[in-house]
Amino acid sequence: MKNRLVSFLIFIEISLLIGAFIVFLISNKETLNFIIKKISNEYQISYESTSGSLLTGITLKNIEYKNENLAKKIIIDWKITPLMYQRLSFKEIKIEDLNYPTLQKLLKKKSKKKSSSKGFKKFPLLKSIDIDKFNFSMKNFQNQNIKIKYLDIEADKIYTDFKDIKISNFKSKIDSDLAKVIIKGFWEDKNIYVNLLKAKNIDIDKIIAILKNKKQKKSSSNIILINGIVFNKIEADIKPFKYKQYKINSFNLNAENGFFDLKYLYLDDIRAKTDTNIADFIFKAKIDKNRLFAKSEIELKNDYLKKYSKTIDFSHIKPLNANFELGKDLFRATLFFKAKEFLKESLKPYQIEITDAKSVIFYHFKNKIFKSNTKANLKSKYFEKAFLSNHLDYNRSLSYKGEFSSQKFKNLSEFTQNILQNLKISYEGKRKNLKGKISSNLLKGNFDTKDFKTLYLHLKSEYLKEIKAKAQVDSKIYLKNLKDSQISIKAENKDFLVKSALKLQKPIQIDSTIQPVNKKLKDLKIFPIYLKTTLKEGLVQSKIEGNKLKGDLNYQIDSKNIQSDIKLSTSIFSLKGALDKNLSLSAKIASLRELKNDLLSKEKASKLKIDGELSINSEISLKNLLSKNQVKAKWLLYEYKENKFLVAEKLKSDISISKNKIAINNYSFKILNKKLFSSKESDIYLKDSKILVKSFFINDKGKIDGKYDTKTKKGLFTLKANRFHLKIPEGEGVFDTKISLKIDNDQKDIEGFIKLYKGIIRYEPVKTYKVQDKDIIILQQKPQKESKDFLSLNIRIFSVKPIIYKTKDIKASFNVDVTLWKEYEKRLELLGLVKLLNGKVKKEDKIFKIDSGEIMFGGDPLNPYLNIKLLHYVRPYEITIIVNGTLESPLIFFSSDPYLSQSDILSLILFGTTSNNLLSKSSSSSSKIISIFGNTLAKELADSLGIKLDRLSLMTKENGDIGIEVGKKISKKVTIFYRNDVVSTLTIQIEHSPKFETDITIKPNSSGIDFIYKKEY
Repeated sequence: MKNRLVSFLIFIEISLLIGAFIVFLISNKETLNFIIKKISNEYQISYESTSGSLLTGITLKNIEYKNENLAKKIIIDWKITPLMYQRLSFKEIKIEDLNYPTLQKLLKKKSKKKSSSKGFKKFPLLKSIDIDKFNFSMKNFQNQNIKIKYLDIEADKIYTDFKDIKISNFKSKIDSDLAKVIIKGFWEDKNIYVNLLKAKNIDIDKIIAILKNKKQKKSSSNIILINGIVFNKIEADIKPFKYKQYKINSFNLNAENGFFDLKYLYLDDIRAKTDTNIADFIFKAKIDKNRLFAKSEIELKNDYLKKYSKTIDFSHIKPLNANFELGKDLFRATLFFKAKEFLKESLKPYQIEITDAKSVIFYHFKNKIFKSNTKANLKSKYFEKAFLSNHLDYNRSLSYKGEFSSQKFKNLSEFTQNILQNLKISYEGKRKNLKGKISSNLLKGNFDTKDFKTLYLHLKSEYLKEIKAKAQVDSKIYLKNLKDSQISIKAENKDFLVKSALKLQKPIQIDSTIQPVNKKLKDLKIFPIYLKTTLKEGLVQSKIEGNKLKGDLNYQIDSKNIQSDIKLSTSIFSLKGALDKNLSLSAKIASLRELKNDLLSKEKASKLKIDGELSINSEISLKNLLSKNQVKAKWLLYEYKENKFLVAEKLKSDISISKNKIAINNYSFKILNKKLFSSKESDIYLKDSKILVKSFFINDKGKIDGKYDTKTKKGLFTLKANRFHLKIPEGEGVFDTKISLKIDNDQKDIEGFIKLYKGIIRYEPVKTYKVQDKDIIILQQKPQKESKDFLSLNIRIFSVKPIIYKTKDIKASFNVDVTLWKEYEKRLELLGLVKLLNGKVKKEDKIFKIDSGEIMFGGDPLNPYLNIKLLHYVRPYEITIIVNGTLESPLIFFSSDPYLSQSDILSLILFGTTSNNLLSKSSSSSSKIISIFGNTLAKELADSLGIKLDRLSLMTKENGDIGIEVGKKISKKVTIFYRNDVVSTLTIQIEHSPKFETDITIKPNSSGIDFIYKKEY
C-alpha cells in the first residue's frame, strides 16, 4: 500500500515537473523565438524583432522575405485556454502594410514545397476557430494591371466551425485606379449581409481595357461556405469617360434590397441618373434572376445629334420613355415618345407632330436575332392624323416592311387635297432590294430596286377634274450615279400636253415642252413653249422661249427671292420680290391689238375687237395675301359692231385684292367725252362660290349692290342713284333710279324705274334707209339666227319736269312716262306715252311749230301711234298739219286758213307755191315732183282703184315722160314685172331656191335669160 502511494506521488511529481516544464517552454520567449526562427529559416523570412510568447501571442516587426519587405507588422494574439476544448481562439490578428509582390513570391515558393511534400494534413482535433478582431492592410501594389493605393479590411467576432462562418461586423476599403470602394456588413447563417457597398469614381475606360486583355478562366473551386450575399444599400458613380464619339459625363447609381444566391442576382430598387453627350437618362429598375428590368426617362440632346440630321431638332422629342429588359441572352426594350415640333425652324411650314409613338426592340445576343416594331400617330399643318409603322427583322438576313397612311389632308389647295386623300405608302425589302406601292384616291404608283443601285419609280394619276388632266412620272434613278438617272414627267389635259425630262446632275436640269392639244389653243402662235430649268446651289433658273415669247426666271430657294422678265410680242411683263413676303408685278402692253395678233390666229384675232395701251403695276403681300394694283390706260377701244367703236380714254384705277375681297379704291376714265369716276371705295367680296358687291360707286352718287352665287348661278343686283347728273355729247340730265337685276341660271329679270328731273337731249338719229312699208316685197334679206332669250324687262321711265329735245333742226319739250317691257323669248316692247308740250322744227328755211301732241307706244318701239299737231305759216296762210296713225303707216291731214286744196297745201309746204303755179313751170320741175311724190301717189291711186298689185311705181323715162312699173306675184315662186320705159319690157322671175333664181326678159326686138345666184352676207 505504501509502495503504491509512493509510486502515485512520484507520478504526480513527475507530472508537475513535466507540466511546469511545458509551462516554462510556452511562456518562455526563447521558446517562441526558437520556433519562429525554425520556420523563418525554412522560408527565408527575416524580421527585425519579436515579442510575446506561445502562451499569449506574438508580434513581428519589419518582416522581410529574401531581403524584400513583406509586412510592417504582424500581430497574432491568441487564447491558450480554448485549446483544451479543441478551439483555436484569437484575440486579435493584425497584418499591417503587407507587401503584395513579396507575398506573391513567398506563396509561389510555398506552393512548390507543397507539391513536393506528401500534402497538408488538417489538425483533426480542432473543432472551431474564432477571432475577436481582425485587421489587414496593403499599400501601393499592382495586380493584373490594377493599381491599388491601399487595401484595408477590418472584422469583428469571426467564427467558423468549418461548416459555417460568422462575422458580426466587417468593413473593407479599397482605393485603386478602377474605383474607390467601401464595403460594410456582416456574415451570418451562410449569408454575407452587405449593409453598404459604395463605389466612387469608377474608371470605365480602365475596366474595358482590362476586360479586353484578360483571358477568362473557369474556376475549379466550389464555394460552399455561403448560400448568398444580401445587399441592403449600394451607391456608385463613375468618372467621365469617352468611347469612340460617345461621352458619359456622369453616372450615379443607388440600389437597395438585393440578394445574390451565387447563381442569380436580385435587386428590388435601383435608381440611376446618367448625363451623356447624346441624352440624359433617369432610370428606375430592378434585377430579377440576373435580368434587368428598367423604366427610363430620356431627354435627347440636339447639340450632338443635330450633325446626324439636318431636319430634326431632337431636343423636342419629349417625353421619351423606355421600358427595357436586359439579360445574359437578350435585350428587349419598349420606347414611348412624343414630339410637338421636332423639325428645324427652316422646315417650320412642314412641321410634323408625333402625337404618340411606340417602338419595341428585341435582340438575342447568342443567336444574333434583332427585331423592331415601331408605330406612330402623326399630325401636322397639312393632315389632322396620319399613321406610320415599320417592322425590321434580322435573323442571319435582314428584312423590313412598313406603311405610311393618312386619310384626309388640309391647308392645301382643294386640288392637292383631292389628290392626296386616302394616301397610303407601303414598302418591304431586304438587304439588297426594296419595293413599295403608293396609292390614293387619284394616284397609283410603285417603286422598286433589286440592288440599291437602280431605283424604278412609276406614278400615274387618275383623271384630275380640277385641271382636267392626267399625269404620269416614270423614273430610272441610279442611286450611285444620280446624274445618269432618267426621269420623265408627262401631264396632259384637254388643252395642254407637258413633257419634261429631269437630269439629276450638278446642276439639276429640267427640259420641258408645252404643246396644245385643243384645236382652239393650237391657233395660239406662242406654242410650242420650251422651258430650260437649272437647279444649282439654292438657285432655280429658267429660260422660257416660244414664238414671239422670250423670258427668264430666277428663284433663290433660301431667300425665296424671285425675278422674272417676259416679253410677249411688244408687251413686257416683270415679276420680282420674295415669295414669303412681297412681290412686285408690272405689265406694259404697248398695243392690245398687236398682242392679240401675235398671240392669236388671224381668224381668232379678228373676233376679239379690242385695242389699247395698258400698264399694270402691282404690289403683292404674300404674308397678308393682299395686292395693291394700279391700272392705267391711255386709251382702250372696243368695236361692238362693225365700224362702230366704243373708246375709253385716260383710264386710271387703284385696286386692292385680298383673300376674300376686291377693293376698287378709285377709278376714272372718259367714254364718249363723258368722265366716269369714283373717289369712294367700291368693295367686292368673294367667299367660296359667292360674290358680294357692296357699294360699287358710279360718279360717287350712283352705286350697285348685290350678290351672285357661281355654283347655283343665282344672284340679285340693285342699281341706285339719287339726283344723278349724267352729261354726254348726246345730252344731259338729272335723275333718280333704282333698277334691280335678278339672275336665275339663264333667266334674267330686270325691273325698276328712272325718274327724270330735268334733261336735254341732243341726239340725232343716224339716217337709215331700211324699208318699213309692209306692202313692199323684200326680194332678198339676210336671215337671222334664232336664239333662245330668257331676258325680261320692266323699267318705267318718267319725268316730273319737261324734257328738252334740242338739235340743229328741232327744239321741243315733252313729258315722258313709258315702260320698257319684255317677256321671255319675246321682242322688246315700249309701253306708255310721250306728251309733246311745245317746240318747233326747222327744215331748210321752213319752220314748223309743234302745237301739241302725243306719241303713244303700244309695243313696237319703232312703230308708235302718233297724234301730233304742227303749224306752218306761209303768208297769208296758216297751215295745220295733223299726223295720226303709226310711224310706219302715218295718216297726214292738211288744212289751211284761208282754205286750200290738199295738193295746193302740199305744194305750198314743199315748194312755197300752189300746184297750178308749180306745174306750169319747166319739165324739170315736173320730173322733180314725180320723183318726190310719184311712188306714194301711185300707190294711193292703185288702192283707190282697187287694183291688187304687189308692186306699182311711177318713174321718169329717159325722154322725160312719165313711166310706170307694175308687178304681180302669180304663184309662190313666180312673179311677173311690166316696165313701161322707152322700150316696154316684160320680166318673168322664177325663184328656184332662196339662193338661186332665173329671170326671163322679153322685149319687142330681143329676149334673154339671166341666172342669178344670191350669196348671204
